[in-house]
Amino acid sequence: MENHLLLKKPINELPLTEEFKRTAEINGFENLEEILSFSAVSWLQREGVTYHLYKELADYLQENNLLHLLQHQY
Repeated sequence: MENHLLLKKPINELPLTEEFKRTAEINGFENLEEILSFSAVSWLQREGVTYHLYKELADYLQENNLLHLLQHQY
């Protein structure tokens, strides 16, 4: 699968932890594209999002050569 297609794939189908999937669902995110539309700081302010989950997201994006899509600005 091309890496950019991963962004539209449902989060519950990705190899992420159940905690990540549950937190994404609580916040109404269905795919990574929706999460990445927010800055990292803004995403970290969402309900249940922790630095541990941020690291999980960053690691997954890096593994798939997509880390450059993570917005670090406020």
